[in-house]
Amino acid sequence: MSFHATDAGFSARTIRLSTFRKHLMSGVCAALIIAAAGPSAHAQQVPGKYFKADGSKTNDYEAAKKSWLDDKEFQGDWGLKAIHAEGAYARGITGRGMVAGVLDSGTLEAHPKFSGPGKFISIHAQGNRAYIDDYTAAGTWLIPNPPIHVGDYFDFYGGIPVVNDAHGTHTGGTIAARREGGQGTMQGVAFDATLAAANGTEMGPYVGTIDTFDSSIFAAAIDGFVEAKVPVVNNSWGIGPATLDGRLNTTSNGGASPFNFGKDVIPQYVNDPTKRMFDIAEDAVKKHDMQFVFAAGNNGPGATPDAMVSLPYFRPELEGHWLSVTGIGQTGIPIPGYSDYKIYAGSSRCEQTKWYCITAPAVGVKSSFFEYDKQSGGLTPTFDNDTGNSMAAPHVTGAMTLIMQRFNYLNSVAAHDILLTTATYLPDGSGNDKLNIAGSRTQIPNERSGWGLVNLENSMNGPGQFLGRIEANLNTGVNDVWRNDISDLALNQRKIDEQTEMSSWTDRKKAQGWENGVPQSRRLTVEAATKADLDKMGSLFTSLFTTSVARLNNSLEVKNAYGAVEADANAKRFRDNFIKADPYAFGRPNLQELYEAYKLTTIRAEIAAAKPADKDSLEKSAGLFGAFVEKLVGGQKAMADYLMIFNTVNTNPVTLPLILKYQKQNPKWWESADALKNYGVFKTEVLDPLFAVHMHGAFDAVVAEYTVSEARTAYLTKKLADPSAYLGGLTKSGAGSLWLTGKNSYRGNTIVNGGELGIGAGGSIISAAIINNTGLLTVDGKTAAVTANPGGRLKVNAPGVTGAVTLNGGFASVDGTSGATEINAGGELGGIGTVGSLAVHAGGMVSPGNSIGTLHVAGPANFDKATGLTIQVAADGRSDRLDVKGKATLLGGVLIVAPQSSKAPLSPAETLALLGKTYTVLTAEKGITGRFEAATPDYYFIGASLAYAQSDVKVSLGRNGVAFADAGKTENQKAAATGVESLGHGNPLYDTIAVTTLGDNLPEHFDALSGEVHASLQAVLVEDSRFVRDAAANRIRAAFGNMAGGKAAAPVLAYGPDQKKGAAGDAFVPLLPAVPTTALWGEAYGSRSHADRTSNASAYSRNTGGFVTGFDGVIADTWRFGLLAGYGNTSVNTARGRASAD
Repeated sequence: MSFHATDAGFSARTIRLSTFRKHLMSGVCAALIIAAAGPSAHAQQVPGKYFKADGSKTNDYEAAKKSWLDDKEFQGDWGLKAIHAEGAYARGITGRGMVAGVLDSGTLEAHPKFSGPGKFISIHAQGNRAYIDDYTAAGTWLIPNPPIHVGDYFDFYGGIPVVNDAHGTHTGGTIAARREGGQGTMQGVAFDATLAAANGTEMGPYVGTIDTFDSSIFAAAIDGFVEAKVPVVNNSWGIGPATLDGRLNTTSNGGASPFNFGKDVIPQYVNDPTKRMFDIAEDAVKKHDMQFVFAAGNNGPGATPDAMVSLPYFRPELEGHWLSVTGIGQTGIPIPGYSDYKIYAGSSRCEQTKWYCITAPAVGVKSSFFEYDKQSGGLTPTFDNDTGNSMAAPHVTGAMTLIMQRFNYLNSVAAHDILLTTATYLPDGSGNDKLNIAGSRTQIPNERSGWGLVNLENSMNGPGQFLGRIEANLNTGVNDVWRNDISDLALNQRKIDEQTEMSSWTDRKKAQGWENGVPQSRRLTVEAATKADLDKMGSLFTSLFTTSVARLNNSLEVKNAYGAVEADANAKRFRDNFIKADPYAFGRPNLQELYEAYKLTTIRAEIAAAKPADKDSLEKSAGLFGAFVEKLVGGQKAMADYLMIFNTVNTNPVTLPLILKYQKQNPKWWESADALKNYGVFKTEVLDPLFAVHMHGAFDAVVAEYTVSEARTAYLTKKLADPSAYLGGLTKSGAGSLWLTGKNSYRGNTIVNGGELGIGAGGSIISAAIINNTGLLTVDGKTAAVTANPGGRLKVNAPGVTGAVTLNGGFASVDGTSGATEINAGGELGGIGTVGSLAVHAGGMVSPGNSIGTLHVAGPANFDKATGLTIQVAADGRSDRLDVKGKATLLGGVLIVAPQSSKAPLSPAETLALLGKTYTVLTAEKGITGRFEAATPDYYFIGASLAYAQSDVKVSLGRNGVAFADAGKTENQKAAATGVESLGHGNPLYDTIAVTTLGDNLPEHFDALSGEVHASLQAVLVEDSRFVRDAAANRIRAAFGNMAGGKAAAPVLAYGPDQKKGAAGDAFVPLLPAVPTTALWGEAYGSRSHADRTSNASAYSRNTGGFVTGFDGVIADTWRFGLLAGYGNTSVNTARGRASAD
């Protein structure tokens, strides 16, 4: 690999509304923050402030940009202005916190531009080589090494380029050279980024079927980048030609035929040594989301990128991680209709890489460099200008680093697409020019310059197109604005291109007879044709060295003839007079004609007029001068022949590296008369073996083309069958906020899975929007159809406009205008704007207003069964209203009357406060048919009642026809209820009963008011008084010997005046006839009973219990005197109340 060859339900509804209001307030705050922040990308950045080159800040964006344009260090690389880096720097985007990689010839870590903590990471690559290189040694510029063999150990540090050259120091500087306060020589694109450098190029085979650096070194370098968490790697190197025809066969307009580029690139792809490199790169992309930036090559305006740059052509899943880079300069090939810059004359075309190809400054780029002292071995940091697409690629790598910093919530593929779709279009004179405007953002890439010139100022404003689905995952507190008009126009053209590619391959197979594969019978034909090409190649080299030797021989003859003229006075005089008449005569292409005229008119005339004795001498002198002119004319032809062949060899991407190989063996061969002889040795040792390999591999290359093309066709067939493959779309996730302010025309769905997506005033999207989970879509501009699924919320602010709205469990507040609106189960619509029409299905809800307000329907409105219309009302007579310009059809549903501060139905107290109020809640200019199923609140005696007219529905809050007494079950309850009702509205007792609900136990309340339980208790107490009476009677009987009969009380403790206290066991003994002593006694009682209800009174149950105790003694002979006391409790329980007495 020659590095320089490339140069290388309703209850839930209230909760949703509350959540929505909270989110709405935070959304408003976020919108205010965004409006204040201007183009700021990050929540951490100071709102409204832009950064100047001297470190100060300003509110003037243009002034901030100008400070960078006027900065000496910025001006050190003209490419920064060309890519509008000032637009990024003014926003504070400088690469800080980012890491950029460069895989090159090593980057001098000791250079001042890479000094400072955390500025440089030297990738350590070590292992054993995979390739052999018997021809050239590694480190051809600095430290020579012996030839390379498979298995040789390597050990390289990215910050030590002594085994290579300064190329990587130059490219690394363009990426990330630090600033020195504006006083340095130059700065990198991402000057605040860390640079991770690996040393690997110029270290691979230079002879054989491949020209690339060692895959083991590549693998070790990639491992180092992964460990350092490098998201983007610069590769200013390429793969040399795998065949002897490095150019594509071209179509009439100069573009590459879809499959003929296989003459070189496909053999590179299928070659075993390169396949391992492809696999390594693919693995890094898939596992670590890396970006690879490749120089497209310096093989001239007719050449195409190599297989490494073209890898996504063969492995399409890599395209979003790959960038191909061509170059522009301040001088070069003019660009039609564009005067700022010119195409770098040595740049390869984008061709098959155009969908991921971009252009950057490549000519005369100043960057970090070093000089090597061969005697001391020291490296002196310097700066130098260099040219090639190797210089263009690091501008792109630096730009990618800035874009990744700016949009750190996007993955690298999205950043890649932003870079491409915000570039400035560079016309190429093809049909693409009709679809683009020179100097504006590119719409369709072309084969010459791809997407055009990097434009970082455009990139800071977000994507220009979606080349697939982008997910913007903004976390909490992150708010951003995308200001570009976003389309997916390029995908339309890509679909056409890929359909054409499939058709072209079908035609090619048919023309070649390959419908069933490539027949083996074609081998001899292909090899014969290849041999003819190789013979032409060999003849070209033979002619080059033949004409070179002829040119040298002629130069010697001219020198000798010139000496003869100088030695002859007359010949010298003839010469001097000749050039005196025309000083430039010897350099003119018509020298022979000028000489013949001079000879006829001057020399022959002088000889004719001379004396006879002088004629012979003059004839001799004339002959000497004539011989000199003859040699000069022969020299002109020899030089012309040599230059013609030399230019052919030097501009062919296959013959150029071959002549460079020869040149390494034979320095300054153009000055050697032995060039042809030396070429013979080179041809025998190098070219003939190489030609033999290619001749015998020619048929394999044809088979490879068929195999690769068939695989690609299968991929394209599947892709073309996928309707979404050519649609760009956006998915918004995360809790942060993203606003789109451009006129967006991408056609894929806009999905909001979380946080807020806003469409700014003047902005628009034409694709359907879908809101899920916790997502919020806020519309100040215009959108197409919107669907809100469970958890999703839509906020249409005035004067925002949406297309049709479908609420599948989501919520929408329309203060602007929406199209036909359909509300399904769990969905709810509010706001004070206008919807085109309204269809509310089972489980759907309409809640006009944001507090109290009117929601308008431009067309008809329909309510199915099990739907809801929530109307907020106020004491001053205001209420929500649904204003329908068309016809309103009511197939059922519930009308809910709610207070101004809530969506829940009016409470009893709120209903009572509004008693007697009437509100118009629905109007329909073309009439109303049908009825609501019910209205709430619906309490027992008061509630909402509906009145239907031809074009409106009114709701009134008042007494219904149910009398208070209707709730009573007994005469007592009914009498109490009638009494309460007679008190009228305003009486606390009346108002309390009026707002009771069906769930309240009204008969019980009326029982409490009737006092029935007290009467029942009184009757029971009279009945239960007998228990005390009976206890006293029983004691009297016992005291007198139970003469009257009856039940016994508790035994008497009786002591005579002269008796001693008995034993404890004798305390209770059978009652004996009265004795003349005193006695202490006691008796307990209890009873339970039940009485059935009557038509006037409730049933009741009664529980009674207590005890009586006393003492008595004899006075006189026949009289006893005593006292008694007791305690009793009686409780009465009825169906409507309870009471008790002690």
